[in-house]
Amino acid sequence: LGAPGDIAISKHGGKDTIYLADTFAARAIDAETAAIRDLARNVEDELEYPNGVGVGEKYAYFTSWFSSSVQVLDKETGEILKTHHDLPTAYDALELDDGSILVLQMFTGSLTKITGDGEDDREVVARGLTTPVSMARAGTDAVYVTLYAKGQLVRVDLSSGEHTIVAEGLQGPEGVDVAPDGSVIVAETGSKSVASIDPETGVRTELARGLPIGFQMAPGMPPMGGVTGVAVASDGTIFVSSDIEDAIYAIRKR
Repeated sequence: LGAPGDIAISKHGGKDTIYLADTFAARAIDAETAAIRDLARNVEDELEYPNGVGVGEKYAYFTSWFSSSVQVLDKETGEILKTHHDLPTAYDALELDDGSILVLQMFTGSLTKITGDGEDDREVVARGLTTPVSMARAGTDAVYVTLYAKGQLVRVDLSSGEHTIVAEGLQGPEGVDVAPDGSVIVAETGSKSVASIDPETGVRTELARGLPIGFQMAPGMPPMGGVTGVAVASDGTIFVSSDIEDAIYAIRKR
């Protein structure tokens, strides 16, 4: 891999595919065989240095804080179908049930909903998030968001914009996903660990420690640097991107 950032997983037809924002390329990886397929590459294509990724039924959404953009790619062909610019420090994106795109913007601490191509087709649905890094669906009208500097996992209601604390005391939380049993899986770069969090009680259970994650960037870069991504497969396997060893690890229960 090049410089791996965020990952997301697509569960379709009994097969899991990992989508990776690899900074210099957008990639799809077979979760079973680890075969890597390039969807698009910088320079060769009009890809804009992706750091975040989310996937829907047909499309993959790659965000770039470097170019303040979200790019929509065909999941199968890798064709770049659309690029949305003027989204400062876009760090993650999700496809909502109505087909709109939810974009997490780190420096502005906001979530923006995109429903079309014009400026009037953008709506800020939540504000006041401190260094948000990644998000995952939390039902039909809410998302979980990791707050790096505050060490929190919060749940954001997309209708009201209100956010409630699910868990706190986390150490540099970045990547987040939801496991098949409903628990929330978070990568904590400060403790180089991955933990499972009960969304009802906030109880944290450490699953793995000593992981090669949490590469420190140069001054002037975002405080968390890139993104340590987390994605959970259909069978509960947890995949974690390593920005230190340029790899993806699989965590499985014994």
